[in-house]
Amino acid sequence: MAILVLIGTSLPTGLHAQAASVEPVTQNPAWLDLDDGAADGITLLPAMDLRRWPDNAFFEAMVSRVNALSEAHAEEHGAVLLDLAELYLSQMLTVEAESFVRAAGETAWASSPRHAALRDAVNLLQGQPVAAIATSPLTDPIRPDRGLWLSLNGIAIGDGAKLDNHLQEGLVGLTFQSGPVARALLPLVAEAAISLRNLPLSETALALIGTVPDLVDTPSTFFLQGRHDENLGNVKSALEAYFEASRGWDRYAARARIALADLAMRDGSSGALLAARDVLSAGAGSWRGDEIEITVLERQAQVNGLLGESITALKAYGRILTRFPNSPQAAAAKDVVGGHLDVVYRRGAAGEIALANWFEVHQFLLPAYRFLPRFVDYNEMLADAVFKMGGTYLAISEYQQTLSIYEALDDVTGAKIEPARVDAVRKKLALALARAGLWGQALDSLDEITSTGDPVLRDGINKLRVQVLSELGDTDGLLRTFVATPDAESLRRWGQALFVSQDWANAMVQYQRLLSDYPDQFRLGDASYLLIAAHRVGDEETAREVAQSFPQLTTSEGIAGLANSLLEPPEPLLPLRQDAASGRLERVDETIDLIEDSGL
Repeated sequence: MAILVLIGTSLPTGLHAQAASVEPVTQNPAWLDLDDGAADGITLLPAMDLRRWPDNAFFEAMVSRVNALSEAHAEEHGAVLLDLAELYLSQMLTVEAESFVRAAGETAWASSPRHAALRDAVNLLQGQPVAAIATSPLTDPIRPDRGLWLSLNGIAIGDGAKLDNHLQEGLVGLTFQSGPVARALLPLVAEAAISLRNLPLSETALALIGTVPDLVDTPSTFFLQGRHDENLGNVKSALEAYFEASRGWDRYAARARIALADLAMRDGSSGALLAARDVLSAGAGSWRGDEIEITVLERQAQVNGLLGESITALKAYGRILTRFPNSPQAAAAKDVVGGHLDVVYRRGAAGEIALANWFEVHQFLLPAYRFLPRFVDYNEMLADAVFKMGGTYLAISEYQQTLSIYEALDDVTGAKIEPARVDAVRKKLALALARAGLWGQALDSLDEITSTGDPVLRDGINKLRVQVLSELGDTDGLLRTFVATPDAESLRRWGQALFVSQDWANAMVQYQRLLSDYPDQFRLGDASYLLIAAHRVGDEETAREVAQSFPQLTTSEGIAGLANSLLEPPEPLLPLRQDAASGRLERVDETIDLIEDSGL
């Protein structure tokens, strides 16, 4: 459906001159009392004639008709309303004219040919078709401009055959319109001729446009010239015309950018694509709100995609998805963005995009793509990368965002999400919270994991739970947590909990498992606890073996000596000797100092 364009200023006298050869049809109606009268030398057409009102006397005519409306009674009231409708329509003020036509429809004039003509004219000048165009007063065979109204109806319904039948008459019909209407319709009629590849009519229309001062060197004229040159196969001239048109900011400038992009994509060379990219970028946002904006965004995405600039392509596709979610272009975008998303997020994860830039891009993409099935995976990929880089708090936020997307996918789209996938993210969130020292929140995240059929994931969750409960001092919960294949940290935490509970035998069992299963992770502190526990239960053999390993665990001779000293038999106390007692006290002091210095 065509969208008519207001262009403005006066039509040259040469365009009206053709009207002299037309047979007069009717005279000024007697009921029209207007001091200015119709334009000199103009014989009015029946039902509606937009030339009735001089272009340069709009204000005076409006005041006259408003005064007449205040004094009108009964039948005259509807007639004056139709006068006002015709007056505003003559200035291409279609919305205002429509309101007066609607008001007149509630009077006795509702069934008059004049009302029908103005009603149909309003629709056609707004780009709306007229269902009963064949019986409209506008297409009465006696009207010399009937071809224009039939052409406009053909444009509105997209019927090329009907348009082709009437377009030549339509061009002539422009001479019977007011200046503002003729200027608005001339580019439209010219484009119709160009679209039909009617070369003679196209050249006539373009030549006619060249006689209108306010249409010369405008984006509309350059664009139409470019379309005409393209029809002739003169791509170089078409490109030059489109480039000139693209310098503007109206809808024709936007359409010129689309045309340049189409030519560049057909050419396929990097030079052409780069030029189209720059033109599209320079005019971004200059035209909004209709099919033209959607097409500009689509071309921007396509051109940048061909250039391998996935981020820019995703931004353009994202605007389509957010601004025009129900458009065919949005549906098409969903089919192609997956590849671009994969490129961007894999490059980010590989460190090829700076984290700050990657996160900025992610924040822009999130509103548009969050409900696409795979985007939640990319959100998790970003969180993983941030966590790996040490951005703990940002990772927490992104893991929470990932869980929010999962929840939204379930609620909004009804997508079936595997519980194990959500549990895996909750585990990652708990790990990040634990790294941040937020142990209580980490436990809450672990508690939200209801069940999982993956034994490996379940074991990993319980290993983390052991650490969290240990930090929270929940010894009972810690010791009740089952881990099928405990890691070194789990064994260490169990050993510490049992040691604190003075369950020396079981503490010794956990530390012995740690030494046996993970010898490379057995630390000085672990050896100290094992040594003391063995000493407490009287397992001197184990205690001696551990004490002998201290030189391999520490370079401190004092600590190694301390370990061995625990195995020495105590000095006899009876009979009590001063030197023995003093020696034992000195050894205790030395032991305390060594323990404080070692941090054990």
